[in-house]
Amino acid sequence: MTNTILERLKKVKDFRQNQGKKYEIWVVLSIIVLSILTGNSSYKQIEMFSNNNQEQLINILNIPSKNYLHIVRLEEL
Repeated sequence: MTNTILERLKKVKDFRQNQGKKYEIWVVLSIIVLSILTGNSSYKQIEMFSNNNQEQLINILNIPSKNYLHIVRLEEL
């Protein structure tokens, strides 16, 4: 089921302009979904979730660690 969710998130059209795109939209959405599923729903909680679980998220989502330094503050999206 996880693969199905990730595959669907990878198909989401990215509405952002090219400038300022640090992470693919599916990565950001995946982290938001995982964060909300664990009870973190505010911007600050989602940011803290991503920072506190960085290593696990890199492994679960197969994100090259060199491209994953810190999740972008959601206010910047």
